[in-house]
Amino acid sequence: MMTIGEIIRINREKQKISQEELSYGICSASNLSRIENGAQIPSRATYEALMERLGVEPEMYPSFLNNREVEAFKLKHQIMKKIVYEKYEEAEALIDKLDSGQTLERVYEQFILHARALLLRYKGGCPNEVHAGIRKAAELSVKDYSSENLLHHVLSTDDINVLNSLAVSFYTIGQEDKGIELLYALKEFIEKKIVDDGMISPMYTRILYNLSKWIGLRGYYQEVLKLCDIGILRCIEFGAYLCFAGLLLNKGYAFVMLGQKDIGKKYLQESFYINRARGEFVESEIVKNFANEHGIVL
Repeated sequence: MMTIGEIIRINREKQKISQEELSYGICSASNLSRIENGAQIPSRATYEALMERLGVEPEMYPSFLNNREVEAFKLKHQIMKKIVYEKYEEAEALIDKLDSGQTLERVYEQFILHARALLLRYKGGCPNEVHAGIRKAAELSVKDYSSENLLHHVLSTDDINVLNSLAVSFYTIGQEDKGIELLYALKEFIEKKIVDDGMISPMYTRILYNLSKWIGLRGYYQEVLKLCDIGILRCIEFGAYLCFAGLLLNKGYAFVMLGQKDIGKKYLQESFYINRARGEFVESEIVKNFANEHGIVL
């Protein structure tokens, strides 16, 4: 039976990725070398981050190193869940608990910086401060996130998540072109370099949602339809429904703006009822108000 280190080394060498590239922002290259040689056992967080960068879904890891790691791993996933469901005060309390003064691995350091920046944004904080926080988190693991160089990196899902947030923050501080360019670069990276589609689908559909929204505001409606079709199919294929209603809204918006209200109404209506069924009443009202503005009764 292969060891964890052998699994990492074989996948890394198969993809011709150097130890420095794979380990950057996760652990030192010397630590990775010891892991691959069997002299060091990685924590679960480090193992998952390395495997995700290799585009391989991590297998069920047999054990944690210690109780602190068990707690940190659980807290990270609890925080993510609280943020997704907009329970920000509870999320902040959990972040404080995770960031309790004890030494944490780099992957957790980045996660905490990113999570705090997101909470600041959701609280209505200064967009430039939010951007600075997310940018600092991104630069812990990605040397150069310019659109022309992103394909030369190896990225984990956490890296992609942070860069998606960075793109949004570029947009909110008035640097829309940078935000759009980064999202297109992330889209291309996922399509060309991610092996396991199911692992990345929730983030991929969020990127497509953001792109289709911003491109639509610029009047590129045919491009919106193309992006939404890709995203909607991915949602259905992999059960990644978080952005499903939003993609339907963007597709309906594009059809309405193209003068095809009858077709647009169909997608707006689907988006409206999905949002209502999920209890997303603010989003459902946004859909309804847009439809009313264009003489469409849902």
